[in-house]
Amino acid sequence: MANATEEDLEQLKEMWKAWKRQDGEIDHSAVWKKAHKLAEAHYLPAIEFFVAGLNDMDWVWREDCLSFLGFHYSLKNRIEIVEKFREMVVSDPSDDVRMTAAAVLGLRSKLPDQALFHALESDLSYFVREAAFESVLELMGLPYKTINREVKRFKTGQVQSNFEYFKQIAKDESIEFSESLLMKLDGQLLGHS
Repeated sequence: MANATEEDLEQLKEMWKAWKRQDGEIDHSAVWKKAHKLAEAHYLPAIEFFVAGLNDMDWVWREDCLSFLGFHYSLKNRIEIVEKFREMVVSDPSDDVRMTAAAVLGLRSKLPDQALFHALESDLSYFVREAAFESVLELMGLPYKTINREVKRFKTGQVQSNFEYFKQIAKDESIEFSESLLMKLDGQLLGHS
């Protein structure tokens, strides 16, 4: 993992401004590479720059910042960032951003996650619904092979993503949930039959 410095962050900010001017001097890939270097190095001073990017007008930069934060940083003490991810999965105008937000929540959330279930039930984009489905399975703690198999079944329409399905797949995989969590899940999935 490459080391990152304050100089790298300042260079990123300048590159980002040049890219936003759209004068052809800097392209997106150059900005992404510099930003990814900082994220991959878990450079903490860059977090606020990426958080600001979650509200950018450009969906490409919103998705980039979502990925940098969601896939590279520990956000245990930054609940407000995870809440922003939930907001994005429900209301971002870009299908790509909502799909990425759903995928990130599979790593950063816990059950029950109302935003994921909302996306699973009602997002207009099939790809967002699929990402939300996969994230719910990840949050359940299912093994990779089971998740892969169930996503394939979801793609072919063999899965009804309702409470009984999730309860049965957990039982099949010997995953036990507390009664209170089951009641919360049932409440989240009410109407998802």
